[in-house]
Amino acid sequence: MVAPVIIEVAVNGIASKDRSPHVPCSPAEIAKDALACLAAGAAIVHNHNADFTVDAERAAELYLAAWRPVLQARPDAILYPTIGFGGSMKEKYRHHDILARAEVLRMGLLDPGSLNLGATDADGIPGAPDFVYANSFSDIRHEVDVCARHHLGPSISIFEPGFLRCALAYHRAGRLPAGALVKLYFGGDFDYLGGARRGVGFGLPPTRLSLEAYLAML
Repeated sequence: MVAPVIIEVAVNGIASKDRSPHVPCSPAEIAKDALACLAAGAAIVHNHNADFTVDAERAAELYLAAWRPVLQARPDAILYPTIGFGGSMKEKYRHHDILARAEVLRMGLLDPGSLNLGATDADGIPGAPDFVYANSFSDIRHEVDVCARHHLGPSISIFEPGFLRCALAYHRAGRLPAGALVKLYFGGDFDYLGGARRGVGFGLPPTRLSLEAYLAML
């Protein structure tokens, strides 16, 4: 028996057309690439809006513009957004409520931890541009509660081992919403924000030993 494989695509992330002209940014471009990926065998599509600074209503509007053509052609597709930018977690996550009420959302974002993201300078030293991607325990609880309230399967990104410790605590307590999907991320050699030289990255390296460390935790 062949084990089933679930393919998720993240069609743009933080990348812009300055980094590659092929990055889909507009809702029409995102819809086109999402449909192509689904036709190639993907089941889940994750995307960001090109503008991170919009409020929850505008963010939901942009997601809906990209997703409605996809769901019309592929109602089986699972689509989910990223988190918002600025303000409290309640505000940064509020577009999940709007999209769930619009009945286009079956999966929610859950990043159960915090980490430094940025680049390296000419000397190879971590520095600007940089920011802390912060999700406090209270923030994480809010994300979990929203997913549970709307019956969303949380897509749980494990960027660092501490993220998995937090997710496992919810699992032990029986508080992970149904449909939870845990994904182990392995950081490469280059800056998260791009660049042609070896950078700071994040997380464990993509090696067998790193996978075994995560499996031991599980």
